[in-house]
Amino acid sequence: EELAGHLPPRRDLVVSYGGIGVNLAAALVTGVILSQMGKIHPFLHFFLLQFLTLHLAEMVSYLVIGNLYPVSDMKNISDICPRLRIVNFCIGLLICVPYFAIFWRIPEVFFPVILFYNAVTILCMGIGRVIFTKFGG
Repeated sequence: EELAGHLPPRRDLVVSYGGIGVNLAAALVTGVILSQMGKIHPFLHFFLLQFLTLHLAEMVSYLVIGNLYPVSDMKNISDICPRLRIVNFCIGLLICVPYFAIFWRIPEVFFPVILFYNAVTILCMGIGRVIFTKFGG
């Protein structure tokens, strides 16, 4: 924690984007797996769709919501380079396209559960980021 406060701005940006990078990598790998698999077991299909949509939701919430109300890593990024807020917001909007396209194609049987978990995750992560930003540093 001591060292994190003394990172040069460029390294601080890399650290701040780390979580989004992990979400992107997980979403891409999961998307490739889903696109390459034929008929799979329904539980595995459900799990992979849930995993994919939750990672995309996390990126959208960070890049869109986190730039409308800068919290957590997005606050740090906007403090270091305010112009990145616009770039991040636009990238977040672009990520909305595959996110909603995937939702459009979710099998009806999975849709309510995946929608519920995505909504709860976005809400909880958003509240958690606000709390962390206000009270945690």
